[in-house]
Amino acid sequence: MIKKKSSKRKLLLVDDMKEVHDKIIPDFLKAYDIDSAFTLQDALRKLKENKYDLVISDYNLSGNGNGEGIGVIRVAKERGYRALLMSTENHRQEARDAGATGFMFKKDVYKHAPKRY
Repeated sequence: MIKKKSSKRKLLLVDDMKEVHDKIIPDFLKAYDIDSAFTLQDALRKLKENKYDLVISDYNLSGNGNGEGIGVIRVAKERGYRALLMSTENHRQEARDAGATGFMFKKDVYKHAPKRY
């Protein structure tokens, strides 16, 4: 049997909280095939093994406030992917410095990102 390739774009969503994935994914399913990563290591592995049209990463991936999501954004940028950093706090400058396409507060990602990206 030949598997038909999806015509949807591909999205990598990176956040350590399952409830964030549960909240965001349904809005993106119409336009994207979605991969999820819950850790920095998993995100970096997936970025190495796959191609994405958009990468959305939380700033803080471990609950310790170290900004691991910046590493995801940098790798996505190096691979030529559009990348969006999200956070509950303002990390707009860090996102810009890392090469992110954009920054959004998580509450805005829930409301507006599917329309914008």
